[in-house]
Amino acid sequence: MESRRGALDLSEEIELCGKLRNDIGKALKKDAHNAAKAQSEFEESKALEALIESEALHLEESVTAAEKSLLHATASIEKIEVATAHLHETNSVLSQQLDKSVKLIDESTEAFEDLRRRQITFCQVQEEAHKRMTSVEALLRSIMNGEEQTRGLKAELQALRSALGVLEKTKEELLPVLESCQEAFDRNGACSERGNS
Repeated sequence: MESRRGALDLSEEIELCGKLRNDIGKALKKDAHNAAKAQSEFEESKALEALIESEALHLEESVTAAEKSLLHATASIEKIEVATAHLHETNSVLSQQLDKSVKLIDESTEAFEDLRRRQITFCQVQEEAHKRMTSVEALLRSIMNGEEQTRGLKAELQALRSALGVLEKTKEELLPVLESCQEAFDRNGACSERGNS
């Protein structure tokens, strides 16, 4: 019985050693798997760390660019504020000029209406003057016709004066002859009276 018990103990030890070997193999496989997994996780962690560093650098660059953009935007806002103030001033000046322009337009409109009324009055006066001028022209034509008649009468008068001058001259020439004839007639008459007596 002791030999059988010894054989059983040896068999159990062998079985236990086999189980232990299997457990050790499984543990080694598990450790190898865990080591590979840890290595993979380590590499992934390294890659993630590198990615995080790259993202951090990119984020820092983005922050720097954002700060520059903010400064540029601030400067642009200041310029816009200055331009807005200038625009308000310009708008005020333009508003004043617009008011002046509207006032000038109103004054020009009033002046135009006044000029139009004057033009209408002038046209009426011109029409009256034209009527009067027509009457004056008729009068002038009458005067010119009268002047022509006067010149004709003056010419006739001059002709009559010339004829009268000729007659006067003829009279002066004939007067001595007439006086001689009268004297001769008187002498003949005296002689006849003495002969009759």
